[in-house]
Amino acid sequence: MGGLSPWFRVYNPSLGWPTSDTRFVIVASPLSYRRAVGRAGGYTKLRRTYSDYVGVRGILQSFGLLFDFDVLPDMLDPEDYADDVLQEPMNVYCIASPKANRWTKTILDEYSRRWAPRMAFSANPESKNLRNVSVNILCDGELLRPRGWVLNDERDRNMKDFGLIVRGPNPYNPELMAAVLAGRSSLGTEGACIAFTDPRTVENIQKRLSVVGVSLEDHRVPFWVMVSIERDERGEAIRDTVNIEAVEFFTRR
Repeated sequence: MGGLSPWFRVYNPSLGWPTSDTRFVIVASPLSYRRAVGRAGGYTKLRRTYSDYVGVRGILQSFGLLFDFDVLPDMLDPEDYADDVLQEPMNVYCIASPKANRWTKTILDEYSRRWAPRMAFSANPESKNLRNVSVNILCDGELLRPRGWVLNDERDRNMKDFGLIVRGPNPYNPELMAAVLAGRSSLGTEGACIAFTDPRTVENIQKRLSVVGVSLEDHRVPFWVMVSIERDERGEAIRDTVNIEAVEFFTRR
């Protein structure tokens, strides 16, 4: 472990330290898009890893760098499990909005019972595709967006988007951790996933938390992060455009 970069020595407690008594679980539904729109066939050309898969790959990579692949988190599709399974003791990373991952809504609802503000995803009333409805992010019932962001313009959601990281205690097992990585679209989810594991953005989040004396290592302090990202003309996310738009804390109700 002595050869790890300073960033990983700082960041590893945010992932948690595996022991024989703790479990780490990535919750994602990689087939959700097909289920939602009933696609036939598939993509007509090879795509780079994107959306939910970026989060899965990033978390696995972080565990590999920290623990030499001796320990890796389990992976779970919530469609294969009853909802009660979420209450079992585990450190959980929940990827994608409730449109693709119903356990994201469960975790956010449980947070809202305990802390303010209330973070939620809802169907976008201006969505034109009823088979694949787009979603909005709400903060205490109001549309959430970065400062100066123009909603529903020609670039919004298509060429740029934003997502949300929520991290803090597991609501069912507070001694363990829960994290939600989700966006309004696949691009927004990808931005949140990149920010959760990328050294540059993680360091940025840590600095903002440190201003008020909070360490990223302490999962007992719940906070949320808004992350924006852009894509190029080929449809690929541009990692260098990932930007931390806001870092805020939850307060107990």
